[in-house]
Amino acid sequence: MRIKVKTLLVTGAVLAAAGLTATTAVFVSGSDEGPRPVSAAEAQRMAVTRFRMYRASPSAVTVRVTTPAGTTVIRAVVDHRRHRAVGAYEAGDEAARGLLAWDLSGVAVARGGAAGAVRSGESGGPGETGGPASGAEAGAVRSGESPRPAPGAEASVSAVLRSVRAVGVGEWTRRGFAGGPLDTGLRLVLGLAADRPDNAQLLAQSGPSWLRGDRIDGHPLDVFSGPRPRPQGSAPPAGHSPLAYWIDADGDLRRVTATLGTGRTVTVDVTAGHATTGKLPEGPWKPRRNQSH
Repeated sequence: MRIKVKTLLVTGAVLAAAGLTATTAVFVSGSDEGPRPVSAAEAQRMAVTRFRMYRASPSAVTVRVTTPAGTTVIRAVVDHRRHRAVGAYEAGDEAARGLLAWDLSGVAVARGGAAGAVRSGESGGPGETGGPASGAEAGAVRSGESPRPAPGAEASVSAVLRSVRAVGVGEWTRRGFAGGPLDTGLRLVLGLAADRPDNAQLLAQSGPSWLRGDRIDGHPLDVFSGPRPRPQGSAPPAGHSPLAYWIDADGDLRRVTATLGTGRTVTVDVTAGHATTGKLPEGPWKPRRNQSH
């Protein structure tokens, strides 16, 4: 299954759809049973979520892409104003590590450090050119070339940025997005912010639901399902949204999940806003110099 990610909390973009346990504490919207339609106040809160994410950019996020073959974890910094992100990842049982950078056009992987991290048909998903690592990178490691050290997915923001800055322009291998879970997760990250609030009335009409109360790190949150595609005419929204959002009382997003099919999920945890005072490293996006062979 696929999610076509263009906008997340507002109608007008098609979301083609392919938690944690609630406690007895008092949550943001009370202790009523879900799912139920969102209230007007909840719709207003959801409508400012992407705008608040935009204002807090650059943000630190942790992405977990789970498939039957394993889990890829990415610790990343995302600049929603420039639609760019950089991160360090670990994938597979062998905890292979590498560096990623991505924008709206696709993904760049640092040579060596990312080699062989996600093999075709596994955590990266079918059609993702073997996940983060390309075939050329995997071949480099098989031929005995030493991989570049990369921080693990638990690395700090400063360690991730420092490692990305240390990679030369020519050491990044670029590819376009494919349709697997990994690329869906990367694109999802870039869609979590907008430079203005969404329309609360349109959002409420698109069928989001309050699911339950929850806590992350002791903070009370509400869990909402995402909007659903609206059929032609005046019919109500159809189907079930594959997206769920953990939102606090101020409208700040703490987590979003996407269900992509049996055993295939993406979880994005927003761990910090204003994660760095400077710009993201430019290296992954600089044009390569012509090299003679």
